[in-house]
Amino acid sequence: MTPVIDPLTLFIFIIMAVLGGLTNVLISTNKLSDLKKYRNYKKIVIAGIIGVLYYFMHSEYSFPNGVMSFVAGYMGQDFITRVVNKFIGRGEA
Repeated sequence: MTPVIDPLTLFIFIIMAVLGGLTNVLISTNKLSDLKKYRNYKKIVIAGIIGVLYYFMHSEYSFPNGVMSFVAGYMGQDFITRVVNKFIGRGEA
């Protein structure tokens, strides 16, 4: 049996995660020209991917899922970077 995908809920999770990623980028930039850097685009794209992943892993219980999707998009890039660095042995985690 294949899972039923609700396109509206998926869209909301993606948008909320992208808004979280965009918020992270806007807070971390010092100048307007910093918005054009590749790493900032990467943060926003990864936030959208995290929104899709959150859709498939969310539960119906606990904190509102839209807010959690925003938080996941906001913190996702840093979390993924730290986990990868820990597993490959670079840096502190």
